[in-house]
Amino acid sequence: MAVAGYNVITPIATDKQRAFACYFCNRQFTRNDLLQVHLRRHESRTLDNTEPQRDPTPPHQGHRDALLRKTNPLWNGGLSPTTFHGRPTFAASNVTELLDPISFEEESSFRNANLQRQESITTLENAYLEAYEAPQIPNQSHRSLMEEFPELNHILKDKGAMQGYFEYGLAYLDVNMPFVHVPTLHILPISSPLLLAICCLGAILSPISDAKQTARIFEQRILLQIQSVILTEPEPSDDSLRVMVIIEYIGHYSSTSEQHRIANLIHEMVIKHVQRKRPLPQSYDAGECDEESLNGRWRTWAQHEAFIRLVHCLFLNNTLHSIHFTYPNLPLASLLKLPLPCSPKLWNAKSPNEWKREISQIKPEEGTRHLQTSMRILLGDAQMSGNRIVREDFEENPFYMYILIQGIASAVIELNQAMPSTSSNAVRLLKSADFKAALAQWWEHFNTIDDKMREEEMTISALISYHFTYILLYMDVNRIAMAAGIPHARDNANPLELEGEAQANSGGEQVYLHLLKVLELCLDEQHKPSLRPLHRGYTEFLTVLIYSVHLTELEYQKIQQPDRHRDRTGEHLQPTTPLDLNTMKIDVHKTMRTVRDRLVCNSWELGQEASQVLDSILGGTSLI
Repeated sequence: MAVAGYNVITPIATDKQRAFACYFCNRQFTRNDLLQVHLRRHESRTLDNTEPQRDPTPPHQGHRDALLRKTNPLWNGGLSPTTFHGRPTFAASNVTELLDPISFEEESSFRNANLQRQESITTLENAYLEAYEAPQIPNQSHRSLMEEFPELNHILKDKGAMQGYFEYGLAYLDVNMPFVHVPTLHILPISSPLLLAICCLGAILSPISDAKQTARIFEQRILLQIQSVILTEPEPSDDSLRVMVIIEYIGHYSSTSEQHRIANLIHEMVIKHVQRKRPLPQSYDAGECDEESLNGRWRTWAQHEAFIRLVHCLFLNNTLHSIHFTYPNLPLASLLKLPLPCSPKLWNAKSPNEWKREISQIKPEEGTRHLQTSMRILLGDAQMSGNRIVREDFEENPFYMYILIQGIASAVIELNQAMPSTSSNAVRLLKSADFKAALAQWWEHFNTIDDKMREEEMTISALISYHFTYILLYMDVNRIAMAAGIPHARDNANPLELEGEAQANSGGEQVYLHLLKVLELCLDEQHKPSLRPLHRGYTEFLTVLIYSVHLTELEYQKIQQPDRHRDRTGEHLQPTTPLDLNTMKIDVHKTMRTVRDRLVCNSWELGQEASQVLDSILGGTSLI
């Protein structure tokens, strides 16, 4: 039976082991996701023979193929394309001067280096997927899925493909949005809608075009299911909320503009439901009990902890949503009273006995800590002895450090979006100083983690958020987006330091260095490409947009006041030599081309709009 470029071969072994063969070289694999990784190598060699195109007009398939070769063929935002509605010009004065075309020798050198990098990335991804222990979709769950969605049976009947999508989606959630408790999936059967949502996410991440089409079909069907839930369930179940969070995330970062708008509605609805639930702190009592009772306690604990983590992920997504799409930051003050997520060791315990052993290591006070308490410690409102608690959590829990930095970012956004009449300049500047101190303290704690943890995707996301939050203190991202002509941008913010003396000290070299760190982390391709967060591509776009505007400000500041005052937040990023603005101009254009090409290579409509904004800047359109 042939499926999308590969053959499914019936093996002699049990039906749990399905062999997949590559259509090109007949190499066999035991898992569909590994076959997909292997197929990318063939695709890259095919792409390598494509004639490069430099036409800056709206992308067609040939243009995308050429750009896939120029950028990383394995980079997959899983995202998707729209046309850009008539937009006003965006500007950065003399930043937009055109650079000389890349020579044939330079491009050949870049292509060869890219192929070597691709081999390294493929090896990393292969190794990760081999090591990831995703559960098999039980036959009963597969049958239930087909019974609940009979109109999709022409797709669902291929259990091997579904297993591949499921593993990809589950691995992505485990790395970036850890609210599905994998160890108990074999004793807590997964619902059909949640199973389909995870498979939809996995198909979105796949590099195979047929898989992405499958994901669109799944997404449309799940949206109908969500509509039914809204009409029939006054209080959606935890599983229904998980489905909604996954689908809203896909809608925000990998779908059409229409589905993006639907995702906004789902997002607001989920927040309202979650605010009414108000999860309580966990009970960490696993005292003496028989095996059956221990299993029951483990299951109950896992369900409760999964919901706590779901709400934290919703909090993270809400902050990203406000930054990326300039929507008002929804009021989530009640979520600050959320219990903190447990440690990874406890969350990943593979058996009731292992869970019980980890429980015994937990100190009594750890079960009662809240996000609000940790935020107060960082902002200096609590006793400094609390720093020890924060440091201990940092040392073992990337999810926790990500939540904290997004909490600071959320507070900055809320102050930026406050009406000027509600907060005087003096108060705003005082709060700005508090935020800088909190960022400095967060960085101090971050420096205590080991090198291995720094390689985790969640840690990288946290570090990107740290640098971007510093930028938010000085740069009005909303107004920059409006000037760029981004259709969804809204003028609903004021930067913390924009007037009088504050403008003369608007971050200077420090903002520039934080911008560079964000781009360095976003464009780094040493990590598992299919598991990099879908939202990171839009962070790249906003950062390079801010970079071009900030360069103009630096030029003006250099003329007006060459001596910059430096604050404590960026001490670890002090430049070793004076900034060369001409070098920066070249760098911003090269980086902008790279980001533009990466956006063109995905099929996300808002990503395509963003790529056209960068096209207009690179094409020499006058800015501001």
